[in-house]
Order: sequence, then structure tokens, then C-alpha cells
Amino acid sequence: MDHKLTKPERLKREKQIEQLIREGESFLVFPFRVVWIKQPARSPYPAQVAFSVPKKRIRKAHDRNRVRRRAREAYRLHKNILYEPLLLQANAMIMMLVYVSDKVLDYNAISKGVVTILKRLGRLADE
Repeated sequence: MDHKLTKPERLKREKQIEQLIREGESFLVFPFRVVWIKQPARSPYPAQVAFSVPKKRIRKAHDRNRVRRRAREAYRLHKNILYEPLLLQANAMIMMLVYVSDKVLDYNAISKGVVTILKRLGRLADE
């Protein structure tokens, strides 16, 4: 599996983000709140993801950027946990990971949360 996070894998379209917020299901795995929707597969990438670190939680821009970088890196390295069940089912998923902690956590804590999220979404993809 390729360990890149390419442009088509990033959720950027405003309509999709609005649909995700309006219709998506959500759950909480510290330090993230995950909003997601399962869809039929349309592209070669079975998942699209967006990361959000609210200014209300983390005031300094460099800290928000650090958290976003750590979350993207953890997702990039472990996305195959989610990709395998999605590819088997011929489904796709769009999701947004919203950071909910008031503190800047280290990479290990963020990575642990992302791995837990990906495992849970992989189980939800099988349903």
C-alpha cells in the first residue's frame, strides 16, 4: 500500500463537506470527533478525509498546524486499516476528523486515536 496522502484523498469540495455536516453520522474517540458518510465507490481512492482543529480549542496557529500535521501523518501511515474493508465491499467513505482536546497532544496520543478511529470505521464499512 502506498503511504501517500494525495490530493484526491483529501476532502475539499464544499458541497461534500456541507453534506457531511448535515447528514453524517458521528462518534467520539479522544482526541477526535469523527463525522462520516458511507457511499458507493466512485474513484480509485475509497476514502476522502478532512482534518479540523478549531481555533476555539487551540488558540495559536502554529499549535493548530502542528496538531493537523500530526493527525495527517498518523492517517497517512495507517489508512490501509480502513482501505482494505472498503475495497472488499466496493464502498467509499467521506469523513472529517475534528480535534476536541484543549491541549496539544504528542504524536503517539494522536496516532493512537487515529488508529482506533480507522479500525472502528473499518468495522462500520463491513455493515
